[in-house]
Amino acid sequence: YKNITWSDGIETSLEEDLRTAKVCVTYSSGSAIDSIIHGVPVITIDEGNFAYPISSKTLESLDEPYCATKDEVNQWLNRLSYCQWNRPEMAKGIAFGQLYPKIKELIEE
Repeated sequence: YKNITWSDGIETSLEEDLRTAKVCVTYSSGSAIDSIIHGVPVITIDEGNFAYPISSKTLESLDEPYCATKDEVNQWLNRLSYCQWNRPEMAKGIAFGQLYPKIKELIEE
């Protein structure tokens, strides 16, 4: 494969690398989540990756990775957030407060 850059988060942050990335290939859920939130399609290597449902699954899709729609990303974020906070935190609006800026950004694009 041509034009592949390894990002380890040491020399530059993942966010900085994602600004110029065409696709993110990752085993890690954290990198996949960041990539999708930044509008970068993901190829997930493991079924346990949180982004697996809305990503490409094989390196064969490197040139044309699956790009989830805004609706798919919003639904995925809803499901993901439901799994990350307990009921009292959700009732206080903590989960919504953390996701709202990105949701608003996705809606306004």
